[in-house]
Amino acid sequence: MIHRNDNQLRRAGVHLAAFALSTLLLGVGTAHAGEIVVGKEPLPTDDKGKITAEGRKMAVSELHSAPGEEIWTIHIWASLDRGAPGPLYIEFWDKWEGKDVKVPWAYEDPNYDGGKYYSASFELEGNVGFNVGHTYRLRAVQVNEKGKDVILAKGGKVKLIKTPAPEGQDEEETSEDEEENLPPELRGDDEPESETGEADQAPPEMEASKKKGCRTGAPSPADGLLAAGLLLAAWLRRRRR
Repeated sequence: MIHRNDNQLRRAGVHLAAFALSTLLLGVGTAHAGEIVVGKEPLPTDDKGKITAEGRKMAVSELHSAPGEEIWTIHIWASLDRGAPGPLYIEFWDKWEGKDVKVPWAYEDPNYDGGKYYSASFELEGNVGFNVGHTYRLRAVQVNEKGKDVILAKGGKVKLIKTPAPEGQDEEETSEDEEENLPPELRGDDEPESETGEADQAPPEMEASKKKGCRTGAPSPADGLLAAGLLLAAWLRRRRR
């Protein structure tokens, strides 16, 4: 019969504890984060915020833009793993030459309360890094006290489709309402209006000014000199008589 001393038993206990701890950590490391579901409409949830069976049926893998625009309205539901009160970010990831690339824009909710279930609706725009025809993967992320990203949920995918403008409508054409808001010089008006609301025009020519030899208004200085000369000549004639 083999007897073990206390030191051997302690060493065996340490090895067993280390094995158990490593197994636990491995299980935590491979645990799956929460999930994200995408919809083109708000996804129904129950009283606790969990998505319903009907909501899951409404999930989509493509989003269509507003007609003629590169703007997509997205509705998401997520089950978050170990969330904490504080800012929550919904990130979008693309593939470029086989590598994961993060879109520089992310949706931020500064009022996230740390709950397990989360719903949000917001818009994606082409001018902040989203491209027509690309498929994006979603992640729900928080930043811990060390400044590192903690992934709370992932797995949602969505492809962005552009809806063409209606027939007969040019995408670049300015609508009537938009044109009314333009300044007069850009509106295409024939003539600018004066303060009285009437178009500025040259004053009409008076009829009297068209008649040859006709004068209007006060006498000119030349008229006064002519009259004085006539009076002087008449006076001189009287004196000679």
